[in-house]
Amino acid sequence: FMPRATLRLKYPDKANCRNAANGIMKRKDGVGSEDLDLVCYDAKGTIDGLPPFGNELEKVEWLKRMGFMTAEAQLFDSVEEIIAYRAKVMEQRPNLKYDIDGLVIKGLEIDEDDLAKPRPEKQIAFKFSPEEAVTTLRKVEWSESGAVYTPICVVEPVHLAATTVQRANLCN
Repeated sequence: FMPRATLRLKYPDKANCRNAANGIMKRKDGVGSEDLDLVCYDAKGTIDGLPPFGNELEKVEWLKRMGFMTAEAQLFDSVEEIIAYRAKVMEQRPNLKYDIDGLVIKGLEIDEDDLAKPRPEKQIAFKFSPEEAVTTLRKVEWSESGAVYTPICVVEPVHLAATTVQRANLCN
């Protein structure tokens, strides 16, 4: 991730943290990588044949002890508590160190079989409402890639997520 403060200080010409970080990660020479933070949320493996942690909270604490920056982890007793926490984070979102688009909710138990699935069932991405804007459709163009044609809308420019949107894929 790129912290918002780094974007303001060193990359004011970039639209947002995500775009700036993506550009740095594509560089083969590593220039700018010192401006990115690595936030860890998972680990696998054993120490002397045993896992170094017994549940998800212990995993996060172990990662911290190993020197990694981690995402905040909290334990909740009810769905209502999770919903209230999501609302609290949504209010704090503009003042967070990083841009975030949601939270991940998972059970306390580590389930290696579930984690091996392409779409684990015991963790849920709890996304925030996306930014929305009203604009005017100017025209529809067709993008061709082999035998696939994709409709692309050209719209009156609108500001979303710290960038200007003028074109959008209409497949979804």
